Amino acid sequence: AHVDLQGNFIEVNQKFCQLIGYSHAELIHRSFFELMVPQKLQLQNNYDYAQVTERYLDRLLSGKLPFITIENIYINQTGTQIWVNITVSLVRTDAGEPDYFVSAFEDISDRKLLEQKLHTSEAELRSVFAAMTQIVLAIDAEAEVIKVSPTSPALTYNNEVDPIGEIINQVIYGSYRSTL
Repeated sequence: AHVDLQGNFIEVNQKFCQLIGYSHAELIHRSFFELMVPQKLQLQNNYDYAQVTERYLDRLLSGKLPFITIENIYINQTGTQIWVNITVSLVRTDAGEPDYFVSAFEDISDRKLLEQKLHTSEAELRSVFAAMTQIVLAIDAEAEVIKVSPTSPALTYNNEVDPIGEIINQVIYGSYRSTL
């Protein structure tokens, strides 16, 4: 998309129109800030996407940055929130003055959903570990210990003996057994 210095679309391609759900005619001369998640929702997340975007655009205009890449939430025509990764660069006139921005938009909604699921899964796993009453050894595919978690304060774990990086059989049957 091409965006003027005030933030209004001056040219958009069909792919962007499909992503946002608006026609070419509906987007031309419309501000890209209008498509961002509403200020009320931004403040609930303690993040002002418009303010951050404006700061980065100012750095582009001043020549401090050659381009920017930011993640923002946009609202499509049906009201659905779409996470987008936006890369923006500034096009200058022959005289070196700022002319307009060229922006590439990538839909990253699926990635953001997976990140949220991963975060939830990690929190659940931490809760499970915290509720266990035994020492837990986490191992990788090569049977190497990657985490030791004494989950109960009543259990003793000798921090001077560190099985991290050892093969699980050595920990269970070897010299570590008596020290854990």
